[in-house]
Amino acid sequence: LGPSSAAVAAAFPTIVAAANIAGRFAWGPISDRIGCANTAVVFGASAPALLLSPFATTIVASDPASALMLFRASALGSIGIFAGMPVLLAPAAAEIFGGRYSGEIYRRLWLTVPLANFIGTTIMSKARDAAYARHAALLAEDVDDFAFMAAFGAPKPELDSLLSSKIVTIPLLLKLSPQHTLDPSPFLYNDVFYGIAGCSALALVCNVAAFKLP
Repeated sequence: LGPSSAAVAAAFPTIVAAANIAGRFAWGPISDRIGCANTAVVFGASAPALLLSPFATTIVASDPASALMLFRASALGSIGIFAGMPVLLAPAAAEIFGGRYSGEIYRRLWLTVPLANFIGTTIMSKARDAAYARHAALLAEDVDDFAFMAAFGAPKPELDSLLSSKIVTIPLLLKLSPQHTLDPSPFLYNDVFYGIAGCSALALVCNVAAFKLP
């Protein structure tokens, strides 16, 4: 992508914010027109949208422009859908449980949001760290033992502690790797995207089941 990469990166948060705002405003009227149950089903599109990101990483080296386009579509689609979740909670609670207790149920649902945020971010952060360690270990396998020792002052069996102390990083390992070694950096968040997509698919099943409650 050349010099345009910095401009793309700088503009991306603005685009994401716009998708978030658009989702907040759009899903209310959409839900009024097609109903909460159908809207919850449409929200299931977040799962395939998220899966576009891991696919995009597989073509970064061969077609970076298309990879960027797919990543943008993935981010905008999933964030636009996630932005509609708070909009749908109150009417969905009223439709499923009736208007009498919907306010109390809605408040209790919001109490679970901070806990879900904490658990989700913790698990996904650990998934990313595990992916980093896994790719670093694969790179280290191709690095000469003496070159590794000279660069980091410790043998390969101590790789885990070297990674945790940030003495060894993927960019540093790439400098010692054979020529044309593939940079694994684009793949570090693939497990995270798979995990979030799985959670979105599970949410779809739960939402459909909730609207079928007697």
